[in-house]
Amino acid sequence: MTASVFGFRSSTCLRISDFGFRTYPRMNFPPPTEKQARVIWIAATGLAIATIIGLVVALIWGLGRVLDVLAPVLWPIAVAGVLAYLLDPWLIFWSDGGFPARGPLSSSSVWRC
Repeated sequence: MTASVFGFRSSTCLRISDFGFRTYPRMNFPPPTEKQARVIWIAATGLAIATIIGLVVALIWGLGRVLDVLAPVLWPIAVAGVLAYLLDPWLIFWSDGGFPARGPLSSSSVWRC
């Protein structure tokens, strides 16, 4: 349903011809055959899979670059974490009754949660 407002056709969608531009006749393409549609979908799926693989590779590469830059900071933290994990039973033994806790050993048990 169209109505005329100030000499223009008023509808929910505008056409290029409403603005006086030169238009060319539309080309009516037939819909693709079943085989062509299958090839199009396979190509689109392959493009999507290649994009996802490319994004994963870029993510891994980016994380590698970040780790390369932060390695001087991360290595000491990682070594300290492993040592704390391995020495935790020894600290519990010494502070909970194995031997009386004195000096640095008692202050280090405060940090244990």
